[in-house]
Amino acid sequence: MLIISVLQLFICTAIATQKHLYSPPQAPLIKAVQNDGINDHYIISLKKELIKNRKALDKHISFVSTVAKISNLQQSTQFNKISQVYDSVFYGYSATLDYPTLNMLRYSKEIDFIEQDKAVELHGVQTESTWGLNRISQEDAVSEPYSYIYNPNGGKDVNVYVIDTGVNINHDEFEGRASYGIAMPSGENNDDCIGHGTHVAGIIAGKVFGVAKKANIISVKVIKCDGTGMTSDFIGGINWAINDHVRRTNDDIRAGRVRTKSVGNISIGTTFSELLNRAVDVANYKGIFIINSAGNRNDNACYYSPSASALSIVVSSSELNDTRTSSSNFGFCCNLHAPGASIESASIGSNTATAVRSGTSVAAPFVTGIAAIIQSNSGFYPYSYADIKPIILENSTHSKVTNPRGTSNLMAYTIPHIKDYI
Repeated sequence: MLIISVLQLFICTAIATQKHLYSPPQAPLIKAVQNDGINDHYIISLKKELIKNRKALDKHISFVSTVAKISNLQQSTQFNKISQVYDSVFYGYSATLDYPTLNMLRYSKEIDFIEQDKAVELHGVQTESTWGLNRISQEDAVSEPYSYIYNPNGGKDVNVYVIDTGVNINHDEFEGRASYGIAMPSGENNDDCIGHGTHVAGIIAGKVFGVAKKANIISVKVIKCDGTGMTSDFIGGINWAINDHVRRTNDDIRAGRVRTKSVGNISIGTTFSELLNRAVDVANYKGIFIINSAGNRNDNACYYSPSASALSIVVSSSELNDTRTSSSNFGFCCNLHAPGASIESASIGSNTATAVRSGTSVAAPFVTGIAAIIQSNSGFYPYSYADIKPIILENSTHSKVTNPRGTSNLMAYTIPHIKDYI
């Protein structure tokens, strides 16, 4: 084909001038093993020993853009193009590539490996009632009337990145403490059209429904209004959150202020993705402690991402009677349980709207709220993931959950973190 011959000519020219870029063998290509792969969409991770800074990344991106343009000229289309550029989670990018262009790029010595982009799913379902706050503030099963013992300043000055469908930031539950961060999917605005992210944020920091009632919410939208999402946008949202946290921290250092305190909630996921796991672990390393939902496949959570990430807390869902929710993922990669059945929280449609949802999506934000409370007590410097994770796990209640199926038999518990308010 003409496209291949032209690309080969271009590659040969590049070899003559940049020999370090191209040599066999080809970079590994990891294809989706389930039916969630997105055709012709790829996430490319570059070798950190060769791409050491943003300047080197930009040089590589420029070269790839040139290859894509030549390919597009031969086809009279704009098919080949770069979508996202990653400079914090790892050095890399996502792109739409036809097979000849992908095949050529795999010879780049600077590419570590390539992963096929995949669909992302929400970890919650709709249903109806409320009891979760009561459960996490006592050691034994819930009792009526439901009550919640809490620190009225819990989560104060802590930023919580909600990586989800967006957030209705004007909802009364947030009292002006919610703000837009970014909408990653192309062509999308910041609006939460689904309500999932708003519901999650309400459990974390709502004035009525929230665990940490003074925390700040920053919306990072990675799911489109039609409910679909891509791993590349997911990673892009995490990359943005890291850069935002680092920028705020650097501003604090220059001003001599108390350092920025951050946690993050991820109540969405996909099948196993090494690059998504890596992105979440980097967020933890760089100061955003991440809480992930386990997923709702009644399956081993280690088969999914980012629940297979190493540094986060991964949350399974439990019922009102302290039984693991039958749909909840489970196993070694899950750290504890939290309420996840018929949880009421904020919603969309109006600034007073509420909805009731179930699933690990609504279990994770209970733990995120606890993390925000702990982080707000950290002093001048924020706690790291290595500080917060053991605090949460060591203070959870033990041996309360029926049928945990390999998940640590722990139930999220907030009382040890608010002793001064009891």
